[in-house]
Amino acid sequence: RTPITVGDDLVYVCDGTNSLYALKISDGELVWQNRQNPPKRFSLQGESRPLIAKDKVIMGYSDGRVIAFNAKRGEALWERDLAPQVKQFEDVDADLTVIGNTVYAASAASGLYALNLKDGKIKWFYPIAGVVTMSEFEGDLILGLQHGELGRLSVLDRVFTWRVSFGTDGAPQ
Repeated sequence: RTPITVGDDLVYVCDGTNSLYALKISDGELVWQNRQNPPKRFSLQGESRPLIAKDKVIMGYSDGRVIAFNAKRGEALWERDLAPQVKQFEDVDADLTVIGNTVYAASAASGLYALNLKDGKIKWFYPIAGVVTMSEFEGDLILGLQHGELGRLSVLDRVFTWRVSFGTDGAPQ
C-alpha cells in the first residue's frame, strides 16, 4: 500500500515486510536493501513511504523506528525510536515530511516528532495519537487523523489553525 519513491537514478520501494529496496531506475538492478525485524508486540505492520531528503532516504517502520540511510549506498546514518514506551500500534506509517532541515514523523500511538535532518535528534514532540497522513503546505503540516479528522498545524507553535471532522470513523488520505 506504500507508494513508490523515485529519485534521480534510484527507485525506493517497500513491500510491507519492513524491507526497503533501492533499485536502479534504468534496469531494476538491486543496489541495496534494508530489512528490519517485525515488532515483537502487536502492530498494524505499517511503514511510511520512503522520503528523499538531500543525500538521505528516510523510512518509518512498524516497530516505531525511523531510520535515515545514505540514499546511494544504503548505510544507516541515524536511527530514532519514536515509541519506546508504547505497548501497541507504534507504527510509523504516516508519510514523513521534511520542511527545511526538519523531518516530521508520527508514531501511530505516541504522537508527532520534529527531528533534525542531519542527526535525527528530537527537536520537539507533540502528543497527538492517530496521525495517519501528513503533508506540508506553506511551512505548516496538514494532518489526517484517525476518526475522520483533518487539520492544519503550525510547526512554529504547534497550534492548529483549523481542524475539521468529517463525522466518520475513516482515516483521511
